[in-house]
Amino acid sequence: MISTAMTGWLRIRSNRDGTYWTVRSALVMASAALLLGVVAAPRAQAQFSLLHSFSGADGANPQSVLIMNPSTGNLYGTTTNGTTGTVYGTVFQLSSSGSLTSLESFSTTDSSAGLTPFAGLVMDSSGDLYGTTAYGGAYGRGSVFELTPNSAGGYNYQVVYSFGSGQDGATPSSSLIIDGSGNLYGTTVSGGNTPSACSSTIPAGCGTVFMLSPSSSAPWLKSTLYAFSSTDGQNPTGSLILDSAGNLYGTTEYGGRSQAGTVFMLTKSTSAPWVQTQMYTFAGSTDGANPYAGVIRDSSGNLYGTTVYGGSNASLGSVFEISPSSQVPGTWTKATLWAFTGGADGANPYGVLILDPAGNLDGTTTNSGVTSTGASAAGTVFSLSPTSSAPTGYSLTTLHTFSGADGANPYAGLFRDSLGNLYGTTLNGGSPASGPASGTVFKIAVQSPQTIIQGLINSVNGMSGNPLNSGGVTSLVQHLQHAYRLVYQGNYSGAIIKLQAFISEVQGLETAGTLTVDQANALINPAQTAINLLTAML
Repeated sequence: MISTAMTGWLRIRSNRDGTYWTVRSALVMASAALLLGVVAAPRAQAQFSLLHSFSGADGANPQSVLIMNPSTGNLYGTTTNGTTGTVYGTVFQLSSSGSLTSLESFSTTDSSAGLTPFAGLVMDSSGDLYGTTAYGGAYGRGSVFELTPNSAGGYNYQVVYSFGSGQDGATPSSSLIIDGSGNLYGTTVSGGNTPSACSSTIPAGCGTVFMLSPSSSAPWLKSTLYAFSSTDGQNPTGSLILDSAGNLYGTTEYGGRSQAGTVFMLTKSTSAPWVQTQMYTFAGSTDGANPYAGVIRDSSGNLYGTTVYGGSNASLGSVFEISPSSQVPGTWTKATLWAFTGGADGANPYGVLILDPAGNLDGTTTNSGVTSTGASAAGTVFSLSPTSSAPTGYSLTTLHTFSGADGANPYAGLFRDSLGNLYGTTLNGGSPASGPASGTVFKIAVQSPQTIIQGLINSVNGMSGNPLNSGGVTSLVQHLQHAYRLVYQGNYSGAIIKLQAFISEVQGLETAGTLTVDQANALINPAQTAINLLTAML
């Protein structure tokens, strides 16, 4: 079973084979785009929901970022453990109604199928799911797997690739990403057969970046794009991101100038398959140390990420930004956006960030936080919002503080749906109906003017033709769309005027008998809530 030290912060995980690995998070597969020149809206109160508590029998200790099938609302993720001594993790589906289904269970009875999926999943356009296991496979050094929907409503499982030689990498512990051609990209924590400075055991090596490509002559073709050698980075635990030019970006947990980790870019070259550029090397201490998660990228080319340790409070972690230099092309500058204090803001962020269109950065901390009674908590969900009043240009809002029964120690980052709701997992805690508390899946409905307006747009579109005529629908939606754009432009007064016009038109439709009182109130009340929030922000 997973054992964790609960004093201070969680630093190590003991695997059943007796080896020790620093705890790593699974990562979200893609970055969001940041709109230029916008003003971020502060968040309103967040509503927390516990969607599922694992009991061991249905899986245990999830460390993965979740993904969602937008057509069904089903969530997908992995657990690293199970209730018996032979189960080493599962792949699960959680329906929008809260029903959990195990799609695959990893067991020592067939270790060739893989063991211990730390990372989350990625879904292609056909609904196929891809993931990694850190151990097992044909050679015991990890695998890449695929789950394909079948006609019976289930999934067929197959191993796409087994890591074996050491030179090809070992221990893949991050989520995969997929490009438009169906190629998969990922990292391995070890292997690559680079100098023994990184590992004195077999397989030697500081870790790799790899690509798997579909092939007509073979199921998949595997390529090692880069093998690290300590000075250029060591042990990439985080997922990658891919820009429109085909460049890959990621982090290494260790290595670099001070062995405190790096941020890197891989670029295709005519003289070599891929060229590595070290965008930043962490110095430790107040600069930050050990970026376990990968980075995300905005439309201006800025990268955002977290370090588990370091920051102005030395051991509690930070949020950073890497920006292209306007003075020297091809160079980057680093800024610390937030240094965690271990108080209400939490400590030790292992998970990747997500970025919304207004520039808010959302994430989790694995430890600390303060409960309503003042007691030390078990991690947080936070939001960093751009502001002109804070020294770093960001202010932090704690969206939720975990206390145990609602989950504990979220290692993974978050997933955001189209309405702005956040979903995540916790490694520990929960309130299962039976069995031990073995982690959770949770949802946070973050109520902001943007999410309220988007919900109203969906409601009006859902009423199209009955009871509203098309002209009324068009007019109502136009008011809301204008209000939505004005919020993101920072024109809160203009957005209020559009929402007031929306309310006036709804009241007119109620007076005319087109809408019932209940139908009108279902539109007017949320609009008034959005107006109240915007008024408080003026």
